[in-house]
Amino acid sequence: MPGAHTEFDDRVASTLDWLRSIDPRLTAVQRLEDRYVSLELPRPPSAEYCFRLLFFEDEFSLTAIPICDPEAEAFWHQNFERLGAASLEPVERAFREFVADVISQETRITQRRGLFFHRFTCEVFRGSGWERVGGRVLALRAQFRAPRISGRTRHYRSPALVAANP
Repeated sequence: MPGAHTEFDDRVASTLDWLRSIDPRLTAVQRLEDRYVSLELPRPPSAEYCFRLLFFEDEFSLTAIPICDPEAEAFWHQNFERLGAASLEPVERAFREFVADVISQETRITQRRGLFFHRFTCEVFRGSGWERVGGRVLALRAQFRAPRISGRTRHYRSPALVAANP
């Protein structure tokens, strides 16, 4: 857990180094929360959300935070949990591969408002069209502060944060 220097701190520090290896200009704002550490990535110009990496004791998460509504919660996320894995290393490797893919592509998050739930999906643009990445996030409307939308569907967009690897 966050606190004295631990393996947890080493994972956060090595992820910062890894991000800088992708693009030396890439910066992240680090925040220490009660149960986790977050790294907020910069928002590209014209992006409607920014990505945040969360580090828990036994899991990682990539979340998207809407810019349009500062009161709204993270409206999309993809978790990488240890579950039965003997170590966190394969989980961390999968997390980093996923993050690298998402931040090096144009992305779009779709919010669909239903009667009881908001549903969020993330897609990356791969040359010929949009491809969903990660899972669908369902949030009960009565318990979740989502961005207000007119109509039932809204697409949020973000250009790539870093150049794709050749």
